[in-house]
Amino acid sequence: MHQASPEQYRKSIAAIVAAARLPKSVRGMDPKRFLQAYYANVDAEDIATRDPKELAAAALSQLMFARQRRGRALVRVFNPTQREYGYSSPHTVIEMVNDDMPFLVDSVGLALTRHALTLHFLAHPIFAVARDSAGVLRSVEERGGGADRRQRLESFQHVEVDRMVDPAILQSLCTQIERSMRDVRVACADWVKMLSAARQTADDLNSLHTRFDPRDLTAKGSLPAAWRNVWARAPSAPTVFAAGHGWIERDGTAVALDCLRPPPVGSQHIAQVGVDRRESRK
Repeated sequence: MHQASPEQYRKSIAAIVAAARLPKSVRGMDPKRFLQAYYANVDAEDIATRDPKELAAAALSQLMFARQRRGRALVRVFNPTQREYGYSSPHTVIEMVNDDMPFLVDSVGLALTRHALTLHFLAHPIFAVARDSAGVLRSVEERGGGADRRQRLESFQHVEVDRMVDPAILQSLCTQIERSMRDVRVACADWVKMLSAARQTADDLNSLHTRFDPRDLTAKGSLPAAWRNVWARAPSAPTVFAAGHGWIERDGTAVALDCLRPPPVGSQHIAQVGVDRRESRK
């Protein structure tokens, strides 16, 4: 495979910038800096084999797509045409604009795997973005390039995959990615609270087990009130592992363990010690 040199890479970026035609609606933004940042982390050989005009148009098309956003992720799955998007591609394009957070690229990758799609091209720049109260884009700068407190980091993804022409499939993939982005947002929003609750629960259990002899446990025994209070800090957890001695179930019972191991997974194992939550709910 041909390996593009740093000089060739700089020339390719310069050619992309020279080919750019900045839309009137985003005048005032620096197209050179935007395009340089947009393709900064793309493999040099991927850029070297592409038409600079197509690459410039693709990046600016996504900039136009990002013009207004409030809270939710912007996602589109489409086959670009010169007339509608200013460029064309032999591939289907997936584009997303979202608040920067973990797992974004992985979540899109999982959606591609479910549809057995091959990844042909990926650009994933992260910009410092300022928007007004209506979510209208006011400025886009390279990450770390500005000190405006109103700016927030936003992730732009441009992904090219095997071409699909069935509108139903395109919409299905778009819907799936939108759902994944909502899940990621919820998980990231809850992460700090979950971590804090887990740490507090671990501290409580470490304190309590010094005053509680696991040999007093039967296969299904009642717990002291102090152990039950642990659930107030981890209300959604089905099971809490207790310092190698046992685990506590949602109904306030405890099960002794003979050795250091994690709690069982699935109700089949739990049923062997007489604690099956699914059966108890019938």
